[in-house]
Amino acid sequence: MKSYFRITLVVAGMAFASPSLAQEAIVPCTFLPSTGVTPDATMAALDKLYELGDIRVFYSTTDVTHQLPVISRPDRNSNGVPDFVENVAKQVSVARKIFNLAGFRDPLESPRYRIVSKIDVNILNLPSYNGLAYDGAIRYTNLPLRGNACTLRIDINRNLQSTSENFTTSWFVPAHEMFHLFQYGSTLYKNSMMAEPTARWSEYALRPNSEYQAIPPTVTPLPASRADLCTIINTPVSAPGYLMYTRLIELTDPRNELRIPASSISSETYVDGKAVIKDGLWRGSQIMSYLLQSLDAEDDAHSFETLREYHRWPEADQKSPTNIPRILHAIERTIDRMAITGAEVDKFKSAVAAYQANQDCSIP
Repeated sequence: MKSYFRITLVVAGMAFASPSLAQEAIVPCTFLPSTGVTPDATMAALDKLYELGDIRVFYSTTDVTHQLPVISRPDRNSNGVPDFVENVAKQVSVARKIFNLAGFRDPLESPRYRIVSKIDVNILNLPSYNGLAYDGAIRYTNLPLRGNACTLRIDINRNLQSTSENFTTSWFVPAHEMFHLFQYGSTLYKNSMMAEPTARWSEYALRPNSEYQAIPPTVTPLPASRADLCTIINTPVSAPGYLMYTRLIELTDPRNELRIPASSISSETYVDGKAVIKDGLWRGSQIMSYLLQSLDAEDDAHSFETLREYHRWPEADQKSPTNIPRILHAIERTIDRMAITGAEVDKFKSAVAAYQANQDCSIP
């Protein structure tokens, strides 16, 4: 068995963790004993399990708080599992296969999560969210249904199935949350200016390309000033934030299209027979793959320079505003790697330089 360890270099009286070796360290699984309080009581309430490969979906039809609504309980194929549960598992599985096909590193193959063996999807009553993805590797104790597996966690709102919006045609939340796990397997940065627009983009691996939110009637250029960048930084989950990534994708077309080949993946269907992949065309996979690679390298350097243990940053550090200059640097490197040039790109780089010189967006 390969042993994993860290080597410390001592230079001029200062200790540095070797980044090339630190990134090989496997992060241990966190044990969560069943204590009868949240989150353990929540996990215990989900008393039914459906498995699709290494994806496990936990749900309940009896718990007062988290039981599936009646509309989500039909079992058309009479296999004892609600169709909604099977469909959630299918979307997570197919999205993961496409992300792998496009060159993104599977989270379970990353150094950070090499000890993880399962992806757990919990169908819950989530009053404020459609879905959530967690970056911690977790092992539950005293929950026999979950066994002793080290897992990653996704939560999905039990109410995505409705009379007006059928899950198999209108909802892509499980794919979105699955892409967050791909992000976590590549980078420690969780700042919304990167995490949310790119996860929203990932949904279009399954959505019809004709619905791509990022094709407005007129071209929205890249941010051309420090003020433009600050708008995105201050309100990342908004049109300007999404459209910045859209424009980067547009500037790389037609080299940046993935046409999903006819295969078992492209022919996957939900229980009702509807296709999981709506049209087999996905724009932007190459540049987004390069961006996650650049972010991976950037947080390696960040860990080294700040003497932080690789893969073990506190949550506050993963979301810190001090990460934003690093994220912008990774975007610039990705632009260079994709050989995107021109006056628009030059203005964007000048805007980044202006922001780097004064990173406080509260100052005009």
